[in-house]
Amino acid sequence: IPTYGNQQPAIVTAIEERSFRALLKNGEEVEVPWNGISWAYAFRSRNEAWPPPSTAADAVQPGDLIRVKQGEEHWELGQVPDIQGALVSVSPSNGQILALVGGYDFRWNQVNRVLTPRPPGSNFKPFVYGAALENGYSPSSIVNDAPFTRGDYRPNNYENNFLGPITLRYALKESRNVPTVRLYDELGADKVLSFAGKFGFQTQNFQNDLTVALGSQDVQPLEMVTAYATIANGGYKVEPWFIEKIVSEADGLLYQATPAVVCENCLAAGGESSPLANPAPSILDARVAFIMNSMLRSVVEEGSGNRVQRELSRSDLMGKTGTTNGPQELWFSGFNRDIATTVFVGFDQPQPLGEREQGATVAVPIWIDFMRAALAGAPENTMSRPDGIVDRLIDKSTGELATPGDPNSMFEYFREELAPEPVSEPLPGIEV
Repeated sequence: IPTYGNQQPAIVTAIEERSFRALLKNGEEVEVPWNGISWAYAFRSRNEAWPPPSTAADAVQPGDLIRVKQGEEHWELGQVPDIQGALVSVSPSNGQILALVGGYDFRWNQVNRVLTPRPPGSNFKPFVYGAALENGYSPSSIVNDAPFTRGDYRPNNYENNFLGPITLRYALKESRNVPTVRLYDELGADKVLSFAGKFGFQTQNFQNDLTVALGSQDVQPLEMVTAYATIANGGYKVEPWFIEKIVSEADGLLYQATPAVVCENCLAAGGESSPLANPAPSILDARVAFIMNSMLRSVVEEGSGNRVQRELSRSDLMGKTGTTNGPQELWFSGFNRDIATTVFVGFDQPQPLGEREQGATVAVPIWIDFMRAALAGAPENTMSRPDGIVDRLIDKSTGELATPGDPNSMFEYFREELAPEPVSEPLPGIEV
């Protein structure tokens, strides 16, 4: 019986009230204390596990073939999960794949889920809002969160309520479904799909219906993380790559990667060895990318990704959760200027994961664990603010210009040519 991941096979040899002993296949006998058993609630369904164990005998019996794992302080009862997942991390500067996990254990299953297309749910929403920004909207533009129907299609919000007119920033931060569909309908499929296609999504294969706005079309985690990397670097298209070079003893250099490299303020000049020999193309107005960064920062500060801020306490992290119907797929994609990472979790054959599960409860903690290690000791780094961005004090609820001291106000970013200008009012008693 092989070991999968960190789950070693073992035979239960003896049970005490709050511990048990088990024999590993190498002949070592280990003790599993109560802290390594108490998690094992009785499984009733994917929506319910109850009751919790009160003694070790509620979880295991002598002679049971089980799985155990070595924890930080003691051995723990374990299990090989039925669920699968993927994590992929790339450099926004040149697309280099920094980390890739295609499943729980290659010996258990050889599918690379980083390359397996699945519906991303709300993880796709930033590209609907990005299309709106590119087409003259701002984060303070208003979209109506009200019942919406097209034929037999009637989208709902996760909370099963409606908020009325809200700003685009608030709609994305709270991952509201109905405003996103309404925005997609206002823009038209051509504009949204054209925008998303620039990031590398295979939009020519997308069905032409309103569910695209909510991430109904299959996307590879590798495509998703590369798209988020483009937002992170200010709008430059990078391609993922893994192998830097191949050298043989007999023939020397057989292959040398020449990835497209982001260079914001320089020209491609110099010889073939120059890193600028292959500059990454700009596919997006840097100002739109900056505002997208800002809106995804709101998701982490106040929205569905706020656990990231609570646990990592960094001001340079942005991202978006994703949860599909069922839920069957759970996602989180996030980044700073140095690293973009996407996490996907789901069964290989799509089926519900449990009604309480969301991207925020499953994918986000995995992302946090990885990024905590990946960013350890690294300084904060975000996209630089480009020229042509201005601030205006607006009312958070209406998106209209606000006056200083308004308790419901905030400074919002605008492209310079689209920024609202305050109306000049004449001084009292003076005719103009």
